[in-house]
Amino acid sequence: MTVIAHTATPLARKLAARITQDGPISVADYMQACLHDLEHGYYRRRMAIGGAGDFVTAPEVSSLFSRCLARQVAEVLEVTGGDVLELGAGLGTMAADLLTELAALERLPDRYRILEVSADLAERQRARISRLPPEIAARLTRDLKAILDSDEFAARLVPLGVTASRASPAQFRALIESDTARWAEIVKSVGISVP
Repeated sequence: MTVIAHTATPLARKLAARITQDGPISVADYMQACLHDLEHGYYRRRMAIGGAGDFVTAPEVSSLFSRCLARQVAEVLEVTGGDVLELGAGLGTMAADLLTELAALERLPDRYRILEVSADLAERQRARISRLPPEIAARLTRDLKAILDSDEFAARLVPLGVTASRASPAQFRALIESDTARWAEIVKSVGISVP
């Protein structure tokens, strides 16, 4: 099999080399490379979604779509209970709007999960969802909080020399920010450089 090795883009050359070495690839592998290749993939090279990107999705224009969808999700959760799984949550706008509306409808899921292959988008989703009202985050993390607040969990930490603290998320964030600033000063004062 002959594959043209002098194609126009770096990704095309990379795919041509792969096909020359390993043989034909599936459409799924081709699309995976086009979208998510670590060096040349569409979602790796630039922010494609949003006003500054190549396209805008309905949740980025208005919360109306997410709020309408939340009403359908609420009906399903009323019958089934359980979790919500969103595939490829973009900037996290729909997740945030959906959770806000589900909270207003008093139908938050046990867990809201996002399956995302892009590390950059996953970070943007975490940042967007972290701005939700504290009562929504508290509801979604209640099971974890129950475990962390249990006497049994605290007792298991004692042999490790750890004392459990029952801090709120805001208190924990303040502690992390304080420790980060303190350690940054120490690192700087002893001349350690981090690349």
